[in-house]
Amino acid sequence: MSKTKTGIAVMALVLSSLACAQQGYVGIGAGESDTNVGGDARKTAYKLFAGYDFNRNWAIEGAWADLGKPQWPQGESRETAWYLAGKGTVPISSQFDLFAKLGASWNKVALNDTKKTDLLAGVGAEYLFNKQLGLRLEYEDFGKFGDDNIGRHRANMWTLGLDYKMPAKF
Repeated sequence: MSKTKTGIAVMALVLSSLACAQQGYVGIGAGESDTNVGGDARKTAYKLFAGYDFNRNWAIEGAWADLGKPQWPQGESRETAWYLAGKGTVPISSQFDLFAKLGASWNKVALNDTKKTDLLAGVGAEYLFNKQLGLRLEYEDFGKFGDDNIGRHRANMWTLGLDYKMPAKF
């Protein structure tokens, strides 16, 4: 099994575990990444995420993100990241929240299997259709990718996504 498939299987296991938690949530997002490698560095990106709400204001969130295949000087290469972050939420109304995330991102460039850990920072807004379903718009900065051999750059991502909060009672 490839490392990507293994990673997706692990994320599916984590998501299914959180599905049993009454304050857990799962979601998917898609959008665009900007890797600042040079040329046309904007690529289609997506992510799978899961989290646990300690209360309305504080949560922990983890995700796997595919930031696309930017063109490095040595060739095209897929970039992926895993992150774990604390999430602070400010409710604006019963249906609208603003949030910020801060944590660690484990970034990988497939071209030479370069792995780098860096700071993850993100901000976003969420519209809650009801108690279980929300629509998110968010920006995340994954920090640096690459190394001295292939070069370094920062990567960020804008996504529009849906999240599903587990019901209080099954």
